[in-house]
Amino acid sequence: PEFSSFYRAFYGCSNLTALPAVSIPAASVTDFSYCFSRCSSLSPISDGLFDYCTAVTDFGGCFYYCTSLSSIPTSLFDNCPNVTNFRNCFSLCSSLSSIPDNLFDYCTAVTELSSCFSMCSSLSTIPTGLFDNCTAVTDFSWCFNQCSSLSTIPTGLFDNCTVVTNFSSCFSRCTSLSSIPSGLFNNCPDVTNFSNCFYYCSPLSSIPDNLFDNCTAVTDFSYCFRYTSITSIPAGLFNNCINVTDFTECFGNCTSLSSIPDNLFDNCTAVTDFSFCFRNTSITSIPDGLFNNCINVTDFSYCFSNDTDLTGNAPELWNTHSSATGTGCFYNCTGLNNYYNIPSAWGGGGP
Repeated sequence: PEFSSFYRAFYGCSNLTALPAVSIPAASVTDFSYCFSRCSSLSPISDGLFDYCTAVTDFGGCFYYCTSLSSIPTSLFDNCPNVTNFRNCFSLCSSLSSIPDNLFDYCTAVTELSSCFSMCSSLSTIPTGLFDNCTAVTDFSWCFNQCSSLSTIPTGLFDNCTVVTNFSSCFSRCTSLSSIPSGLFNNCPDVTNFSNCFYYCSPLSSIPDNLFDNCTAVTDFSYCFRYTSITSIPAGLFNNCINVTDFTECFGNCTSLSSIPDNLFDNCTAVTDFSFCFRNTSITSIPDGLFNNCINVTDFSYCFSNDTDLTGNAPELWNTHSSATGTGCFYNCTGLNNYYNIPSAWGGGGP
């Protein structure tokens, strides 16, 4: 009988060290998800392993937790044009140090690359044209999460990925990443989610001026730059992001951040949540009218809490946005001139 699935076929075969140097004769197989998952001793993958697997659509988790796997054959997926799912495919391959330039060149139907290389802690570079032919991808969430050796992102990496909607946690906890190329998301107008995208990229010190200029559909920037080393925010960073609703802890714990541009949120009229947005930073003042156009905000909880370098006057959000929750908004901001006029419910020293 012909098989259609190799799902978990060799799952957990921890003593499997190598695969035969032949192609799997499985023309009818569509599912290789988690096939070699947790084969922790598997090191080489034979070139041409899937050459006859032309019907496969699912490689999700195929080599998940193959901790000894240090390289991927260049043409591994060349004869697999129908694949749609690479979710978790190489996740937790902690010895994997590089990705072949043309790995996905013939995978033009793929839509799912979430967590594909997540926690590949030895991965130091990404090939420039890795996703050039992956024009149908919609999900890059967690794709390079916790790739702790990754220091750069190639320019134009997502240029042909024009229908992506999700970059949530894509580069989160890439603790060696020090820069973001200009125009990285220029051709990604459908993205709705950037939550945690650069979370805990601790060496990251700057944000390109026009990073989100064409991302007009985005709704979620929560935790996006939390725990980075950015020192400033480009003035027009969110000018075209008119549909954003969530800035929860977007710049939280950016301890090197010293200022906020005057009109940062002028066009973000749909925002409802600024909780923890600037907590524990080094900002020295809050621009007048920063939230004037943000008429739909319901939550300012702990927005500026522990910003102990703040001076000048706090905006009277308790009056202008009286229906919003302001718990701890100005907690421990004792250097503000009007700190003792701020209601205690908003974290001030007043009544």
